[in-house]
Amino acid sequence: MATTLIQDLFETIRKSFPESLPQDSWYIPSQASALLATDGGENFAALYKYAIKQLGPGSSSEARKNVSRRLREVIIKTWTLLGLPKVFPAYYSLASAEAPGDAAADFERSERRANLHPDEVSARGQDWIERELADDGEVVRKSLSTNPDLAWTMKFIQYGYFFADTSVLGTIENEMCILAALMGQGAQIATFVHMKSLRRLGASKSEAEAFQDVVVKVAVFQGKNTSSWHRFEEIEHLFE
Repeated sequence: MATTLIQDLFETIRKSFPESLPQDSWYIPSQASALLATDGGENFAALYKYAIKQLGPGSSSEARKNVSRRLREVIIKTWTLLGLPKVFPAYYSLASAEAPGDAAADFERSERRANLHPDEVSARGQDWIERELADDGEVVRKSLSTNPDLAWTMKFIQYGYFFADTSVLGTIENEMCILAALMGQGAQIATFVHMKSLRRLGASKSEAEAFQDVVVKVAVFQGKNTSSWHRFEEIEHLFE
């Protein structure tokens, strides 16, 4: 019964998601990230199987590996927002459903990320912060002025190593991943800031609202109350 219900959720979201948004964004990162944020990581196996089914019969191992790679990228990005205890159930769930040849382990890519020069990490983190947050970035910087450890962690680790990496998820997908994780866990202030970021990075009003509808559907499925969440209409005057 539970499997049928989650499959119905996936089907509803896939069919209603705007075609103008990047291909496969209906499940990655909006739905996957929302599942993580709302304690639904154990559903990653079901999400992976559903996404693989959409590839059709006779899909290539590389196509299946790409689904694995994108789901794993959501996991590695969102741990910085949700914590490792939230993301490990998702990883274990996903790993249980992946065939050995279809799992995107990507050891070489992980090694490249680990071997980035500190100056490159810092520079790309700062660049992404400026693109994503614009004037809000200065507000955030000032708010962290008396906590250098937290400021360094955000710029160097969170942004420099993870958020600024768009080699798997594109710019809009990247921001949807971040925002879904924030929105799903009820982080009101950060959600409001990153709602502006999603619009600033190129999502239209209708696309942003459709994205939020996905996160709300997932949250409600997980038994969360979304009545107090910020809505995109609250920021639309800034983009008129």
